[in-house]
Amino acid sequence: MTVTQADKAQQFRALHEAPDAFVIANVWDGGSARMMAGLGFKALATSSGASAGLLGRRDGHVTRDEAMAQARVICEAADLPVSADLEKGFGDAPSIVAETIRQAAEAGLVGCSIEDATGNPDAPIFDLGPATERIAAAAAAARALPFSFTLTGRTENFLRGRLDLDDTIKRLKACEAAGADALMAPGLPDLDSVRAVCAAVDKPFNFMVGIKGKSFTVAALRAAGVKRGNAPRLAIHKSPCNASRFQRILGNASSVGSTMLASAPRVSFIRPTPANLLRKRKSRLRKGWRFGARLNRDCAQRESIILLRDTACGGTSLRRRFRGVRRRMHGRQLLTKVLRRHPSRHAHDANGSC
Repeated sequence: MTVTQADKAQQFRALHEAPDAFVIANVWDGGSARMMAGLGFKALATSSGASAGLLGRRDGHVTRDEAMAQARVICEAADLPVSADLEKGFGDAPSIVAETIRQAAEAGLVGCSIEDATGNPDAPIFDLGPATERIAAAAAAARALPFSFTLTGRTENFLRGRLDLDDTIKRLKACEAAGADALMAPGLPDLDSVRAVCAAVDKPFNFMVGIKGKSFTVAALRAAGVKRGNAPRLAIHKSPCNASRFQRILGNASSVGSTMLASAPRVSFIRPTPANLLRKRKSRLRKGWRFGARLNRDCAQRESIILLRDTACGGTSLRRRFRGVRRRMHGRQLLTKVLRRHPSRHAHDANGSC
C-alpha cells in the first residue's frame, strides 16, 4: 500500500503527540534513507551540513533548488515522514520563506526548521521583529497546506556568538507565538540553561547534542524538560558492529518518558582498507599471475591441467588446481584447458566460449 504525504504528516504529528519517545534518523541521500528505514526508524530528517557536504561544499552554500532536489530523493526513497533543515528559508524576506515552505511540501517534506541566522558575519542574527515575521509567514504557509506541516522555529544566538540566554528565551517565545510547532536553540552551554528554556516555553523543545562540551545524557535532558533531541553530522565508521551498538544506545532513548525525540546522527557503515592490506592484496595478485605463467610453461611436458571456472562464460572468478595447489584469481578468464605436449596445436582463445 502506498503511503501518501498526508499519511506521513499524520504519522509525524502522532509521533510528537504520543506519550512514548521516538527516534528520528538524520539522512543525506536516498541510500541512507532506505538504510535508516531498514533499521526500524520511524521518521527521517535532513541536515544542512550533510546536504552541503554531499555536494562538496560548506554549510550554508546550498541553493534552494539543490536542497529541494535532495529532499525529493529522500522522500521518495522511504515511506517515512521526513523533516528538513532549511536554514533561514533561503531568503531574508518573509515572502521568500513562505515560498520555501510551499516548495518543501511539493518536494514531499512534512516538516522543516527555519532559523534566524542571516548568513552575514557583520550582522549574524535577524532583529527580533523581522525574525518573528519570517516565522509567521512560514506558519501561515504551512497552515494553508492540505496536511499538517510541522514547523520548528530555531534561534542561533549561541552558535553565532550572542551568549544571551534571556534574549534566546525571548526569541523562542516569539516563535511560539508566531505559530511554530516546535522550538530549537542549539549551543546552550549547560543543563541550567536548558531547564530555563524548557520552563519558559510550552512547545516541544529540541536540543541538539553532538556539540563538544555541550552535550548531555538522555536522562539529564529529559529531567531538564527537553522533549526533542537532535544529533546531526555524526559519522560512525569501521564496521556494522559499531552501528549495531549505536542503534542499541539510541534504542534506550525510546524508553524515556514524555515525548523525547532523539534524532540519530548521520550513520555510514564504512570499513576503510589499510594501506598495508592493499599492498598485500596487490602482491598476492602479482604472485598469482606469475604462478599462472609458470604453470602454463610447465604444463607443456606434464599431465593435462584443467582450469575450472566457478561460473559460466563471463565469470570473474577462477579456481586453479595443480598437485594440491588451489588458488582463486580475479579478472578475465585466462585459459580453459592446457594440453600436455603441444599447446600450440590446440590454441585456445583467452576469452573462451560456452
